[in-house]
Amino acid sequence: MRPTNYAPLFFRFFRFLPLPLLFSFVCLLGLLGSWGCGSASGQSSRTVPVITTDDPEAEALYRNALRAERDGRIDEAEEGYREFIARFEEDPLRYIVRLQLGRLLLARADEDHAIRLLEEAREHGDEETRERAALYLGLAKHLRDENQDAIALLEPLSGKLIDAEERALHQRTLAAACLAVRDYLCGLEALDSLSRRDESGKMEEDEEDAIGTIVNSELREEELAELYERLPREGKSWELVAKRHLMHVYASGDLERAQAIASALRAENVELTGELLALTERAEDLRKADKDSIGLILPLSGRHQEVGNEALRGVNLATGRFGRGLAARSDASLLIRDNAGDPERTVRAMDELIAVHRVIAIIGALDGPTALAAAKRAEEAQIPFISLSASGFVQDESQWAFRMLPSALHEARELASAAKEEGARRVAILRPEQNYAERVAGEFREAARSVGIEIVADLSYAEGTRDFRSLMDELRKGAPDFIFLPDRPARIAILAPTLAAASLWSPPASARGASGIGTRLILPSASFDESLLGREVRYLEGAIVALPYRLNDEVNSIIEEYRERYGRSPSVFASSAYDAYRMVREGVVRRGAETREALRDALEGAAPEIPLSPSAGFNEGRAPKRQLAAGVIRDGKLEALNAH
Repeated sequence: MRPTNYAPLFFRFFRFLPLPLLFSFVCLLGLLGSWGCGSASGQSSRTVPVITTDDPEAEALYRNALRAERDGRIDEAEEGYREFIARFEEDPLRYIVRLQLGRLLLARADEDHAIRLLEEAREHGDEETRERAALYLGLAKHLRDENQDAIALLEPLSGKLIDAEERALHQRTLAAACLAVRDYLCGLEALDSLSRRDESGKMEEDEEDAIGTIVNSELREEELAELYERLPREGKSWELVAKRHLMHVYASGDLERAQAIASALRAENVELTGELLALTERAEDLRKADKDSIGLILPLSGRHQEVGNEALRGVNLATGRFGRGLAARSDASLLIRDNAGDPERTVRAMDELIAVHRVIAIIGALDGPTALAAAKRAEEAQIPFISLSASGFVQDESQWAFRMLPSALHEARELASAAKEEGARRVAILRPEQNYAERVAGEFREAARSVGIEIVADLSYAEGTRDFRSLMDELRKGAPDFIFLPDRPARIAILAPTLAAASLWSPPASARGASGIGTRLILPSASFDESLLGREVRYLEGAIVALPYRLNDEVNSIIEEYRERYGRSPSVFASSAYDAYRMVREGVVRRGAETREALRDALEGAAPEIPLSPSAGFNEGRAPKRQLAAGVIRDGKLEALNAH
């Protein structure tokens, strides 16, 4: 009888593995059909059963079938195993025979019958038979594309199988099943274990090529990052993953992370050569910041460009280009980038400023999403970042992030307290329908109620609203003594006269004959600038204002210089940007900070020599030292709230 040739069937067993691995699997076909390789001694160590029988006929039949299998007479072996099962149903060898026959049927691609026999052996055999049955059952499940079932069968066998070739079959089948379901951690760990099959610990060239194919062609960036952390470092997979991860991290501009990966590779005695060595040396060089270079990222286009340009004006004044400032004496370089209010553009701009220009700090990001994105990137790159956003607690996202502007929410609470001190009992809220105004109004509402103020009306209007008459009627019904109005200054200039026309104002002494019910406004810092002190100021008498800058003799010359240059007083974004730049330069020039880490330490708890903005510098938690600089409009002039 001519033996069956099983080689053509073999390659479908591992169809999910990369091609370089398939050749090395051919030798393992001997485990299924006994037509070749065997163990190092020339035969499989699994030819003698652990369990024996007292029936000489059963033993003779089993040994004859086993000998036929070993000699390549596969059809004769199959016939012998089938006869044994039919004649000796209660014999101790019955489940070992089912295992042997199941292996042969699996090699013939008769998976249905093979699975039935292997399941019986796995359920009822002795411990070693159950483990070996699970191995071939796992292979059968993989052949059927039932890879999760295959993994569940194969993973518990790690470290249990005795025969070296069956251990190799186990690891290759487990790798194939895991890779079929994109479980790269499991798959690569299984391939790594093949290098520990003998004392040499060497991995076959085709196995290493297979790992390289997976790492270089199939893994996404996020998968590389996860595998870098989770793979055992003694395996070849971790080395290849770490090298590719290093290149991705360097390309993203995260120089600190790149250097850490390079150090980890060296710690595992992995030599870096060629491109990897060059970019590692480049990363180490780029981490040395230029102490006289500062990055500025602002929305100079898009819907936030108005406030972006205000912040730019504040920084320009602080540079000393117009006659004052530390930069005039220290040749500081200011690198400005437009993020158009987009978080992704913000991160790209940061990467360029860090990797190409080696800036010592970055200032900017005026809204919550861009500030949070910048804070996360600052943490990764380990560079001081000073946020100019009034929303978002960026200092909680990163140990390298500072928030210059007082929180809009904290400011709203302070305004409620200030209104209470000014005698407020009944307050209305009038706000535009947008996120900032909604959040600030909500915080003010809760704070006002907590100090005993009654909210008599809570009204909103669409951004494009031009006719406010219906809202005026609602407000008059509440007869408020204060109205909280969180809108931009240009809209305040329209609403204030409208409110006055509805008698919702407090006429100044100069407005002879004017009538009103004594209502005053409460304006957050984002709602006020000096343009309101023009012809509209008569409608703002008694208004409580969160000032965009500090009111004292020290800053008067700075404010006057700003007015001369730009024709207006600084907004809160301009004053905060001014202070941010000054604090970076003072940290470098006066405190001697020449590295990013030294500058971060210098900024914690620091204040500008002459603070212009309401925050007056940072506290130890990298948040504003103060949350409010309050003023009041009296007789057409702005003065400190407690001046009288």
